[in-house]
Amino acid sequence: MNNPRDYAIPLEAATDGRPTSVPAASALATLPDRNVTSNQWRELAVSGNAVPLSELLPAPGELTALQTWIQTHDPISVRLAVDCTMSTQVFVDGNLVLTSTGPRLVRPSYGVSEEVNQVVTLKVGFTEVVVLVEGEAAEPAELHVYLSTPDRLRHGIVDLSRTRFPWDQG
Repeated sequence: MNNPRDYAIPLEAATDGRPTSVPAASALATLPDRNVTSNQWRELAVSGNAVPLSELLPAPGELTALQTWIQTHDPISVRLAVDCTMSTQVFVDGNLVLTSTGPRLVRPSYGVSEEVNQVVTLKVGFTEVVVLVEGEAAEPAELHVYLSTPDRLRHGIVDLSRTRFPWDQG
């Protein structure tokens, strides 16, 4: 049986991730320490690209923060898509790369609209991705995260599917 952290918050098929709740007025900088293991984050495991968002939604007035890491051995440009029925902000290594306003319908696909995807460069080593989700929950609340090629074909990238936390190295 696989360690549950072998399958966690998605970035195509399987990756590691941690959700936590913070006040809606908070900025990315006010999240609990994102660079170490901490009891302020809850680790979870999923397979595929769907996050169990309905299970993670906090009380009204709060947002949900989801963190994952993508490990690469060479720099690579990818199309990162975060398709959610609720409003999202997506940060790559602390830089805001996507903002989407909900509620909206979601149709899971590598060909999602330009509104919810962006070409980003993943550095050698670990690249942090944080997704902040807030707002009115559409029924059902859905969140899908995809990695695909940055060209018009948008082929799914499957060789970056297994990740771990940087502090788990060794």
